[in-house]
Amino acid sequence: MRDTPIVYVPTLTPALWEFLRGVYREHPPRILVEMESLELEEVTAGEPESGPDRYYTLVNEQETNGQTSEPDIALLDESEPGEVMLIDEHDLGSETVKRARILLIVLGVQPLSAHLWEHETTADRAIGVRPVFRDGGLANIEIVEGPTTDPALLEELIDHLRGARTPVSTLWGDVPGGGSQRVRTAVETEAWSLIRTGVAEPGAVEALTAALFGRDRGVLTGIRDRDPDAVWLETAELARATFCDGRFRPQHDEYPPEHAPFWETALVSPAPPEIAGGHRKRPGRALIVGSPHLATLWRDHIYETSGGKLNATTWELWDSGSATEEGLLEVKESGPYDLLLEVLVGPLDERQQILDLLLPQLAKDAQVWVHTLNLPATMIVQPVPQTFTAVGFSGLPPLAGTRTLEMIRPRNSSAADLNRAIGAAAALGYTPVEVSDEPGGVSARLLAVIVNTVAWTLHEGLFASPAEADTAAARTFGMNVGPLRLADEIGLDVFEAVMLGLQATLGGERYRFCPLLTLRIEAGELGRVTGKGFYVP
Repeated sequence: MRDTPIVYVPTLTPALWEFLRGVYREHPPRILVEMESLELEEVTAGEPESGPDRYYTLVNEQETNGQTSEPDIALLDESEPGEVMLIDEHDLGSETVKRARILLIVLGVQPLSAHLWEHETTADRAIGVRPVFRDGGLANIEIVEGPTTDPALLEELIDHLRGARTPVSTLWGDVPGGGSQRVRTAVETEAWSLIRTGVAEPGAVEALTAALFGRDRGVLTGIRDRDPDAVWLETAELARATFCDGRFRPQHDEYPPEHAPFWETALVSPAPPEIAGGHRKRPGRALIVGSPHLATLWRDHIYETSGGKLNATTWELWDSGSATEEGLLEVKESGPYDLLLEVLVGPLDERQQILDLLLPQLAKDAQVWVHTLNLPATMIVQPVPQTFTAVGFSGLPPLAGTRTLEMIRPRNSSAADLNRAIGAAAALGYTPVEVSDEPGGVSARLLAVIVNTVAWTLHEGLFASPAEADTAAARTFGMNVGPLRLADEIGLDVFEAVMLGLQATLGGERYRFCPLLTLRIEAGELGRVTGKGFYVP
């Protein structure tokens, strides 16, 4: 390909303009545009004066103001929801399209195969691209190979894009929506469901997802920036294209319009909860009981967040069968405890059995925090006497260096109990956020959906490797650490617990756990805790 490639664009749509600006940030190509490109002035409005100098109007099939009519790349936009741009819309330049060395078709929800019949004469040169935009810029490009695409041209295009330092992911499968959009749609739909069902306020969802992504922008900002109407159209079209797959079925009504009052308050972080006098009290001794990986993560996190002022005792148990008299005796020697954190990943009866064993080791005014990864707190705290403060918490340690902690009030607990627990969390250095009593809360629920959906893209053969899928998802959300790498750190069984808890409590195919993850768990590939995972060793 030439040092300064020639790109032919029959009709310069906003999507193509953003694509071109994202790819050629430093060295713009020579661009040929149809003189009938009515959107040219609108699309380039507000650009620097030098911007339009890159464009050369195509006068006819033979003359292009001194430029060749045999471009390196012909770029067609087929990304509009519900629309397929027919070749006769490009009649003036149809011959130029045919003479292009590479035909790039910008895809939306529809797969590349839905467009190939229109370009039979160039099928060997047709390659699909799905640009992924984030924060007003190009975050990634998914490359979709057609069944008749010349492999040499595909490699040439990928080398060309990487030479322009453009992030690229290669898809092995041609499916509606591709990989990144499937993951993003699943997460945005789930986040909207959390808001519409009252699990958390919009500001809390925005703040918690920003913390989850390790950024200052959450999922709602992403929806608003990409235009809520357009996002909803894409969501609805993906649901139609995969009508028998409940993972992508929209929940509730569509998003409010971009200028609706909703967005003015949705992107504002919730005010810190008011803590009654005397309740901001740091626990003197804490006991953490649960799965080895979760117990260790929480022990280290509490020690760091409290500034080294609380060194918790841990009792690491895979299940009730691994509880021994020796272990219980060691727990007794360090008691009594002011705070019990329960992070067992198991069924209700086993978790309650362990609670029964440990209640005698608590101080008379102690607090019991039970995680809600797989079950509502209301069910778990049943055996806890009312003399103790019993509440729920998310169970997922705050990620990306944040200190936001989700707190839950069980239905059989009092507002005073929650206030005492919130005070203790604040005294430990956390920023408490109240959410409703449903499995996973907000952060763990959405991260589980991300991990599960990324796993489905691997199970369906869309990406060549876990690292490729992980990188694409990280670019989509702007995460510093990919979801599969986080899964290795936290443990796959944690995300299985969340998804199974959601399916049992709320039902629906959207929470179906990916078989690829199930097989990994059965093989002992939980991640760091077992020494084998996606990236471990």
